[in-house]
Amino acid sequence: GDDGPYVEFRHEQLVWVMFPLIKRRPPWTYYDEHYTVSGIKAYDQKKTVGDKPNPPPGEWSARNNRPEGYAGYRPGFVYVSADSLRCVEERVWRQAMMTKSVLHDLKGNPVWH
Repeated sequence: GDDGPYVEFRHEQLVWVMFPLIKRRPPWTYYDEHYTVSGIKAYDQKKTVGDKPNPPPGEWSARNNRPEGYAGYRPGFVYVSADSLRCVEERVWRQAMMTKSVLHDLKGNPVWH
């Protein structure tokens, strides 16, 4: 979309216990917000942005005045900014969870503890 790179998830693909902070928004809004304790936001899409030709201001925003809406967000899906994500092999993640050990990225930075 015109507001930057986001990854689309089905509800069952997320580990919801990692998003304990929830901001339910009024029914007429576009999404509810779910946050991790470190502040990563997941957008639980409630309706399309088909009536919004441009995204809200932001680092990645582009004002292309699209009549069909600035992004193809689909109700019932969850969106997380690609800038917020780290990938880890499921086997490695499960091992860290079971042993309560720290996961590190390729640069040695902790990504889970």
